[in-house]
This record gives sequence, structure tokens and C-alpha cells, in this order.
Amino acid sequence: MTGGASRWDLMTSTELGEMVAAGMDLALFPVGATEQHGPHLATGTDTISPEEIAWRNSLMEMNQREWAFRRSLLGEMFLTLYFPGADLEVIDWHNQHFPEFGPVPRLEAMIQLAADIDVREKLKNIRAETLVCHSRQDGNAPLHEGQAVADAIKGARFVELDSANHVLLQFEPAWPVLVREMRAFLTARDEIAA
Repeated sequence: MTGGASRWDLMTSTELGEMVAAGMDLALFPVGATEQHGPHLATGTDTISPEEIAWRNSLMEMNQREWAFRRSLLGEMFLTLYFPGADLEVIDWHNQHFPEFGPVPRLEAMIQLAADIDVREKLKNIRAETLVCHSRQDGNAPLHEGQAVADAIKGARFVELDSANHVLLQFEPAWPVLVREMRAFLTARDEIAA
């Protein structure tokens, strides 16, 4: 795509028209139904899954490109998915360190590993006290997925964080909540062990 990775569903019709007019290499349009999937899944599950597949395929496609082009597009996608609330300082740090994610085989392996890992059947075997924290507007992993992880672990406690970031940043309001919850969890564990 010319000018960076873009999600057509987040663009205005004018922006989309300008992008098409400028030319693009690849366009993925994930489509799915909105319907009930029982009490445990979101009604958008059939849309969420194709969107996830499209984003992962986009990452793999961009990873095959020449490094400078790949760095800007792939880096933009990582920032969009993991740190949508990032300020300029975080973006600059990310761009400065992004080459450390390379070379290409390492990036491909990371992306493929993230796409293939499925531990849902193993969660019921966890016997340790567990705290699951998940950002409410996480674009990389929907909130219901974090809740499903907590629900599958006997006695796990779920904390919903008011953030869009997959990885929390220290300047956002959810950060002190995460720190407080982690400290309380670890303190309680230490008191039980003593």
C-alpha cells in the first residue's frame, strides 16, 4: 500500500478514495456476520476472526518487503495494534529500536508463533492463584478473550483496565490501576506463603 498500512473500516470515504487513487499493492477486506454465539462469545466473533487473520497476513506480506519500506509499515502496524495511545516519545523510541526486531526470519517466526499459539485447553490445569488484567479497548486481543482466559482458570481474578493499549504505558490512567492490582496480588500471595 502506498503511504502506510491503513484500515479501510476506520477511514472516511474521502480518505479511502484518495488511497485508491494513489494506488495500493494489496487490499484485504475481512467480512463476517454479526450474530449471537452463545453467552460466552461476542456477537462480532465472525467479524473479529477474519480481521485478525487479515492483519496477521498483512504483517507477513509487509515483512517480505525491502527493509526501509517494511520498517515504516510494519512498525506502524505494531504501534497501531499494541500502543494506539502512544505519545510522540514512545513512537520515536519504537522507531529507533524497531530494527532490533529483525532480521526477517525472526520477525516471521514471531508473527507465526503469535498466530499459532492456542493454550485454551491447558488453562483448566492451572492451579496457581492467577490475576488476569486486560485492556478494555485492546485492538490486538478483544476484551472477551481476556475474560475467557480468566474464566477458564479456577479462581482467577479478572481486572478490566481502561486502556486501548495492548501493553500499558506508564503515563496513561490505567497504569496506576495495574500497579495497584499487581502489588495487591503479589502481597496477598506473599502473606499466604508466609
